[in-house]
Amino acid sequence: MNAAKNQKINPALWSVQLLGLWGRISQIHLGMGLGCQCSGELPAMAVSDLELNVLEYLLNKYKQNSEFTQWLAHDSGLKPARSESMTAFLTAMATQTPSRALAINVLRDLSMTLESLQQAHQT
Repeated sequence: MNAAKNQKINPALWSVQLLGLWGRISQIHLGMGLGCQCSGELPAMAVSDLELNVLEYLLNKYKQNSEFTQWLAHDSGLKPARSESMTAFLTAMATQTPSRALAINVLRDLSMTLESLQQAHQT
């Protein structure tokens, strides 16, 4: 994403939009029940497991980023990662936003992941 586009992005608003997308994905996933194959060849998974996988992806991707780990541990208001939800994570991104650059990078990665999940649920 180029610098001009980054200037127009409001991380708090984007967080809220992604929260809405996550809500739609989780409802579709839940509605498909045990027949949902969004995880490919793996056995069907519960919404909570899907949520945990997405959050763990983000945590693993940014665990070497000191600004992210500082925000997560002290500034976000979140509890230890395994006990949190997508709702709590995105609410923290919207209300205790880390730096603009970090927020945009994290939200971009989350957006691509959620869009991929949405596509998997439409097929």
